[in-house]
Amino acid sequence: MRSTIATGMLVGILAGVATEARADLPFFNASCPGRIEVHADRGGPVYINGSEARLKRFSKDYYEAS
Repeated sequence: MRSTIATGMLVGILAGVATEARADLPFFNASCPGRIEVHADRGGPVYINGSEARLKRFSKDYYEAS
């Protein structure tokens, strides 16, 4: 359950920060409940707790990482 909640929160974070005019994933850092740290460089990749996550791009401004 914890990973499901964290994934949902991560999707919300990514959707919120991916609203720039560019199609690339923006640079961001986030701390989520449950000691989950998320980091992405501009254009990717995305790291969750230091491990590279799978990144799905659904459109130029909607991404999911897991």
